[in-house]
Formats: sequence, C-alpha cells, structure tokens
Amino acid sequence: MPILPNSTFYASFSLMDDILLSDRNIDLRSETTYQDHLLSSVWSLVKAAHENSSYYQQIWKGIWDAGSASWDDFFKLKPADKSLLENNNVSIKRNNIAYYFLTGDTTEKPKVIPVTKKEWRDRNEYRANCYRLANITKFDSVWIALPFGPWAAGHSSQHAFHILESNVLPAGLSNDQYVMRYIWNQAKQMNINVIATTPSILKFIESSIEEDSLIPIEKVIISGDRVSDELRGYYKDKYNIDLLASYGSSECFVGMECQYQCGYHFDPNQILVEVVEPQNYLPTELEGSILLTNLTSEAIPLIRYKVGDRGKVHYQKCRCGSDWPRLQWTGRDSDYYEISGGVNLHTYQVEQALDRLKLKIQKCDVVIKDDNGGKDLIEFTVFFNEKDVSTQRQKKLLTKEIIQAIRTLSLDFNDVMFEGYANVAIIIQAMNKDAPPQEKKVEIRDLRKFRSSGV
Repeated sequence: MPILPNSTFYASFSLMDDILLSDRNIDLRSETTYQDHLLSSVWSLVKAAHENSSYYQQIWKGIWDAGSASWDDFFKLKPADKSLLENNNVSIKRNNIAYYFLTGDTTEKPKVIPVTKKEWRDRNEYRANCYRLANITKFDSVWIALPFGPWAAGHSSQHAFHILESNVLPAGLSNDQYVMRYIWNQAKQMNINVIATTPSILKFIESSIEEDSLIPIEKVIISGDRVSDELRGYYKDKYNIDLLASYGSSECFVGMECQYQCGYHFDPNQILVEVVEPQNYLPTELEGSILLTNLTSEAIPLIRYKVGDRGKVHYQKCRCGSDWPRLQWTGRDSDYYEISGGVNLHTYQVEQALDRLKLKIQKCDVVIKDDNGGKDLIEFTVFFNEKDVSTQRQKKLLTKEIIQAIRTLSLDFNDVMFEGYANVAIIIQAMNKDAPPQEKKVEIRDLRKFRSSGV
C-alpha cells in the first residue's frame, strides 16, 4: 500500500528554488522512483532503530521480520508513544549527542530529548524552509517571545530565522509587565515586524504594552497551540496582523501554515505523517489519530510516534504554489488547554496529580478565566466527602496538599503556575451525600474571551 496517493508525488520542485531535496544525487521526478526512495529511507531508519534501541526491540517483539521491506510491513509495526522519551532509549553513542532538551508536558519527570549535531542542523533548516512558506525573509525582524532554557522552541526558532538571515531579537519572555514593556520598546527601535510566540503569550504582550499598539507587527508565527478563527479575526481586525501557526513539539517540528491558512504544510522527505484508526492506515483525507515518523531523527528515532492529536491530510496542490501536503488538525485524543506562558493543561494530568492525595476526591471542576494583567486564572474546585472537610483546619491542610499535587502536573506547568505567569485558586467543597455518582472525575471549562484549547 503506497503511503501517498498514486496520482501525486511530492518532490517539491515547484515550491521555490531554494527548497531542495535532501538527496540531490537522485532524480525523483518519477513517482515510482520517489516512492522507492522514500520506502528505502524509511526502512533504513527502522532497521537502525531495531538494531540499536531496546525500546523498539521490545515493542516490535513478535512482529519484527528482518526481511521486511514493504509499506504493508511498515504499517504492521507497533506505534511508539511518549514512554520512548521517558527511559534510557538513546540509539547512538552518547559522545555523538550535541544537545539535550526537555519537554515538561508530562507528569512526574520530564521527557528527555537528545539531539545530534546533524539532527539539529536538519531540524532548523527544515524549520527555516517552513518559515519561507509564511513569507518570512531576510528583510524581516523577529522578536522571539518563546521560552529559552531546556526547551527547544526558542532555540530552534532562533536558528531557523538566522538561516533566513532575518534580524532576530531573542528576548524570550517575562512574567513582569514592566520587563515586557521594556522589550517592546526595544523591539520597536529594531523595527520588529514579526513575533514568534504562543496565543497566551501574545495576549500577555498586548496587555503589557497598555496604550501602545501592536500595529507595527505584520505577522505572528504561532507555536504550541492551534489558532481559532475568532483569535485570527480579532488581531486582523484590530491591528491588521496575520496569525500563522506552526505545528510541532519538542520531539519533532512538523510544518507551517502558508498565507492561506488551510493546514500545516509538511515535507514528506522529512516527516512521514500517517492518519490511523486505531492503528490501521486510513484512506486519503479521512480523520484519525496522527502518527509521525521523523526521517532525520538519529539519537532517539521517532517511528510511528503517537502525538495524541487527530487530523487529516490534504494532498491537492495549494493556492500558494506548494506541492507539500497539508495536515489539518482536528482535535486531541485527550482534552487540553493552553494557558499563560505557553503550557498545555491536560485533563489526565489533573486526574493523575489528584490521585496522589491521601483522601479520595469526589470531583474536581477546573475553570480557566481571564485575570487582571493579561494572565490566566486557573480555579480548582475540589469536592470531598462532607466528613473530610467539616473544619477550616481540614480545608487548610487539604489546600496545601492539593497545591503540592498540582506542582507535579508537569515541569513547565509548575514554573508557569507558581512563578507568576498564571494565577491559581484552590477551593475546597463538600460533596452532597445524595449527589449521584460522577461520570467524569475532572472537568475543565474555558471561560476566557479567546480560548486557547484543543477541544
């Protein structure tokens, strides 16, 4: 079974002169040659992963065949999940690793992402090519308002913009509005016309500059979350700013919207995108769970990696002229909400954190609201049996324990919630003894004016 429709192949010659194939010694203008070359690249990655990674040896046990070499054989391989990044699953010698990054979007301990020099170079060159789809050039000046530190987002963006020879202000972000106003004043002196950030950080920037206007900004490159039509309309109508979203994570950068905002363009010479339900490959343009294979990954190969998102892939040539397919994001396999600071809050994270409490909770309602100063207020209302919360002392002790539990949601979530990027409120309530059993132990509602959720 071919992974791409027979009627189209994606050597990407018509996109633009400076986006070239990674292997320039092979003429891929024949679709058969292209498919064979892609299949060969996939199986080179798969066989190296099986040889060097105990993780893949374990999950493919019983289905691995050393003679496998077809697409059908590839689709039979069990998908990898986030546990790949939680263990010691490096597939190369450690002296070949150039960078270590963390992704804090998990419970208890962060996922560690080692990267080789070649991976880092390939990732950022690909990201730069994706930024070209958004018409970012050397004549643009960019403020990177993304976290720098052990997370990849800010660093990768900076390298990609440098490849494009754009002017860059790698100022990151601050939870202090005075500091953000200072950065904004410096940005104006540099004639900054592009911001790379997340929806919630953009909202905080807007509130920090007070009476000033974002009108000098022409584009915002969004990372970390989808962009709602409502949010696009707000910034377009008020400031004439175009919001263009990228799609990816610390594990893998996938693609970028063009000016027509009709999905995330991705290069199948770099990223293999499957849409499955629950594991079987689906026909073209049907919605399902997304699996990613990063063809340039080395330190920890990402092969049929479950990202937890749902979507569909469109293969028609885009109005922008690109032959690259487009991934349309349609939702999450589990609910999540982006909060101030660019961190995602998942329902399962709250459930796992509250399971650590000594007392069993009956229910937890989480409400995300707009707070003063452009920050978010996350309000946790936790219900217990009436006898367990009958005194103020009991409530005080439980509140302290809940705060400690919430700190374990994720590494970056702890920083955001308790270092000033968002405000937190804990409310203890007694559950009526006659209340019916709760179908969901944790429910999250987003009451902000502009929602940044994946649901």
